[in-house]
Amino acid sequence: MSRTARSEDNKLPIDSRNSNPITSDAGTPLLITVRPPSTSLELKTDPGVPIVYAGFGALMHTTCISFLSHAQIWTVQDGAAVVVGEKTNRAKVEFLEEMNRLLDQVPEIVNSSSARQS
Repeated sequence: MSRTARSEDNKLPIDSRNSNPITSDAGTPLLITVRPPSTSLELKTDPGVPIVYAGFGALMHTTCISFLSHAQIWTVQDGAAVVVGEKTNRAKVEFLEEMNRLLDQVPEIVNSSSARQS
């Protein structure tokens, strides 16, 4: 059984200098005069890889944090008036309704001097 390395139309000579020479169908040893360019994969270390991985980890961490719900409530006293504010990132309508229910439960304190004037 002969091993052929190319088609019949290819006229480039081929040589195999190993223990099993490649021969044509007629039994003629083949000689390679032009070596085709070869490619290879060269592995190197990249100093930027840990930075990319750290950035990806930070992105995943902040993405998970964005799913957490938070709410802020603050009050400011302006003379006799108390101003209440709130802020939330989720369920804004429900939070507003809950704040209104809580504020309805807070008793109003009427200043005795303003009550006498009315």
